[in-house]
Amino acid sequence: MNTKKAISIIVGLEETNNFKTIIQHLKSLNSAVANPLKMKELRRLVRKEISERKRLSKLNTKNNPLKIQSGKELLKSNLHQEWIIQDILPEGSISIISAKPGSFKTWLTLYFAICIAKGESVFGVFKVKQSRVLIIDEEDSRALIKNRLIKLGDNGNTDINFSIMNGFMADNEEKMQILMDELKRRKIKVLIMDSLVRIHSGDENSARDMSSLFRKISILKENGITVLITHHHRKGQNNQNYDNQEMRGSVDILAALDCHMMVKKDGEDLKIKQTKNRYMPEISPFKISFVEEDKRMVFAFKEYSNGLNTPTDKQDKNREAVLSFINKRDGAITQDEIYREFQGSIGKNNILTILKNLEQEQKIKIITGNKNRKLYIKGSVF
Repeated sequence: MNTKKAISIIVGLEETNNFKTIIQHLKSLNSAVANPLKMKELRRLVRKEISERKRLSKLNTKNNPLKIQSGKELLKSNLHQEWIIQDILPEGSISIISAKPGSFKTWLTLYFAICIAKGESVFGVFKVKQSRVLIIDEEDSRALIKNRLIKLGDNGNTDINFSIMNGFMADNEEKMQILMDELKRRKIKVLIMDSLVRIHSGDENSARDMSSLFRKISILKENGITVLITHHHRKGQNNQNYDNQEMRGSVDILAALDCHMMVKKDGEDLKIKQTKNRYMPEISPFKISFVEEDKRMVFAFKEYSNGLNTPTDKQDKNREAVLSFINKRDGAITQDEIYREFQGSIGKNNILTILKNLEQEQKIKIITGNKNRKLYIKGSVF
């Protein structure tokens, strides 16, 4: 063994990287080789090896910004997309709901907050994952928000928190850190901010300013917080095209989002259109009614705009798709295989509900596989 190889081995074994100790170990080895190194060169090589190992060790710490993992590790992980509001608001995401003034976008976000806090489905159609909510409102007064909460039927027992007209700025790193600490302390998972124009000091038409703003907001997403922001449409738009180009500001705003939803008045109804969904194909536009009954504001689903006239049409279509997939298989099939087949089109919770209903209807049967895993098989096999 030559001295250079010995340096690498001994430095690697010496956990404390104590220079004097390593030199003592190497002196006798160096003197025993045919061409020993001079002490000056030996010391230089040891220092170089210690420095290189310290540099490489930093890459394995939590401070490494790249956080590289192998494809194998990623595929073996338990990761899958969950939804705060099924098909509308992904968990751990950044989304915007945009509209012209007076189009009920603030009413809708308050209504979403109440549904999320209670765990009640949105419009009686879209399932919800119950979560604590914080609303940062930089546009409306406390009295106005209180009045709307009462009209929406909030009795004060819902887990919703408010920060109203306190000058919060999302492009201020210190305030963002305070916000993150408060969200963790209060175990809040959903953040609603009203509105985008009020929470930054930059130019919303500047790609650089908007990119910087959403880079700071994305820290919330990285920590598992679901962010929903209200935003305005451009002035003078005639709404004929009804697409995401109506949203005001730089295109970098849309690029930063996981989901975008637009709202506009359509006669006596509201029409909601999803123009971006990073996790699945955009859902079909749909109409909701809004009426005031006994001093209460009530939102209700009316119809999809693609011929699926009721919520059950979509549910039935999903049910038939899952049943057909199982029936086409010769043998048993796992839940994971079903999830992968319908990833992006049918949510995990919806699939579990469909499988349970199909079993109760005896359309499919469940058998137990290795490690007590559930396996699904077409009912006609038995």
